[in-house]
Amino acid sequence: MQSEKEHRDGNIENCLKLYTEVAMDFKELNDYETASYFYKKCLDVSVESKQIKGEAQAYMGLGICEEMVLNIFNAMGNLETALDKAIEG
Repeated sequence: MQSEKEHRDGNIENCLKLYTEVAMDFKELNDYETASYFYKKCLDVSVESKQIKGEAQAYMGLGICEEMVLNIFNAMGNLETALDKAIEG
């Protein structure tokens, strides 16, 4: 809820930080589906606010989650996109 409030208030950095923390918490619990949901929220906010670094981090998180559930092709695609965004940024 705090992430949504930060987003509405225009505090994009705090919003991304909070979403990332929640995603990492779920990733540590091996709940990769929920972690992916929050990484996708990070991606949406990053794209909307043109935060290349946030996009790269979100794609990296998504790639790691996909790798953990053995979706290798999706993992590779997300990780390659993360690298492209990192280079772009």
